[in-house]
Amino acid sequence: MAGDRLQTSDRWRRLLGYGADSPFARLSDWLVLVHPENRDAMEALVLGCAQGCGRYFEQEHRCLHRGGEYRWMLLRGGWVREEGDRPRCLAGTYARISGRKQGEAAARRMEFERASILEAALDPIVMTDGEGNIAEFNPAAEELFGYRRADVLERNLADFIEPAPTREARRLRLRLFLDSGEGAVLGRRVDVQAIRSDGTRVSCEMALSSIQAEDGRLFTAYLRDVSERHRFEDELLRAKNEAERASRAKSEFLSRMSHELRTPLNAIMGFAQLLQADLQEPLSSEQAESVGEIHNAGEHLLALIDDILDLSNIDSGQMELASEPVDLYTLIGDSLRSLSALAEQFAIHLRTFEPSPEAEGCQVIGDHRLLRTALINLLSNAIKYNREDGEVWVEIARHGDRVRLLVADTGPGLTDSDLAAAFEPFVRLHADTRPVPGTGIGLTLTLRIVEAMNGRVGATSEPGAGSRFWLELPVAVAPELPLSANAGV
Repeated sequence: MAGDRLQTSDRWRRLLGYGADSPFARLSDWLVLVHPENRDAMEALVLGCAQGCGRYFEQEHRCLHRGGEYRWMLLRGGWVREEGDRPRCLAGTYARISGRKQGEAAARRMEFERASILEAALDPIVMTDGEGNIAEFNPAAEELFGYRRADVLERNLADFIEPAPTREARRLRLRLFLDSGEGAVLGRRVDVQAIRSDGTRVSCEMALSSIQAEDGRLFTAYLRDVSERHRFEDELLRAKNEAERASRAKSEFLSRMSHELRTPLNAIMGFAQLLQADLQEPLSSEQAESVGEIHNAGEHLLALIDDILDLSNIDSGQMELASEPVDLYTLIGDSLRSLSALAEQFAIHLRTFEPSPEAEGCQVIGDHRLLRTALINLLSNAIKYNREDGEVWVEIARHGDRVRLLVADTGPGLTDSDLAAAFEPFVRLHADTRPVPGTGIGLTLTLRIVEAMNGRVGATSEPGAGSRFWLELPVAVAPELPLSANAGV
């Protein structure tokens, strides 16, 4: 450029998409291509240099491409001098820098987005380099730890946040990761302790990630204050321990009381039996009836004591369970015979139990005595809570490697809320409207017994349609069983 005259190369014109015939003869022809936001600065720079304000110039600006879009260019120029160092003209070169500018814009966007995320994050975020020096500290971290971001940048975690007992372990883990790329805590949630500005400790849940930056490895710790959660968990644990201690104390008390009650009760029943067996001085019919009631009441009370003792032993973990094959049909037959008097008392018909040939001999794994107790509890409830002249029956069904024994009745049935409460200890459904004997622990004891034998207990019922209570246990000896073998009682 000399004066106002302008000379451009073919390469310069091609860079902007113009042909050799494009009219770029004067400075103004070129300046009109410069973006309006850059034009005044560019004109002042070039003219200032032309007027002797400087020997060289360099300027980034946007220039209009023939296609209609502006492209970023870098112009470098200066004086071309003649002999004697006299200025002859201004000359310059163009370089396209759109790619670099786009990269810089993308980097600025990423930095803005990163800053926005850090600013808006509800959880504390702390970034460090490979030595533990803080590179970022978001507002949530400021609030948690009580430090301002400006005061902690480039400071080492070990100087003020990290407790002394964990510093060396962290350094060793960091060195292992930098040497081998293996990190025990990367990508996992771990609990850590940290120190606030006031010296108090805070429990945090931390998730750690790592990236390789241009100037080294960066670590980002995403933190969450879990002090309140830990306090709540500690309270729950204390409450659980207290409840377990109370439960053990209750079980021990019940066990001791049961043993203490059995001693005088056995004496009462023994004397009743002596009176009944005295042939030298036989009882009158009225006396015999009274002594019989004493003996029967004693047997009933003894059975209740045994149930309470079994329940307390199971709850306290002191019950020793046998694990042996138990023949279901023998068990069912014995249980039904022992309850025939009770069924007659309540006017209940027990259907005859006739096992099918295919199912005969089926056995389950369990404790015979306790399993008999569980079955008698189900049968006695079906009898006592039935309607007058009702029926009770037993069904057996095979479910894979397990056998389900079901006790059904024709009683008034239960609502969903009744079923939900039926297995709770000392719950006697409708005891306020029906004088049904019992303590309310039969179903609870059944549940505990069967679960202790790796089994399950359940029930279905509808008001007005009777109830069906079942227990399910692993098969011991497994002959072919039909899908459902109905058995009457």
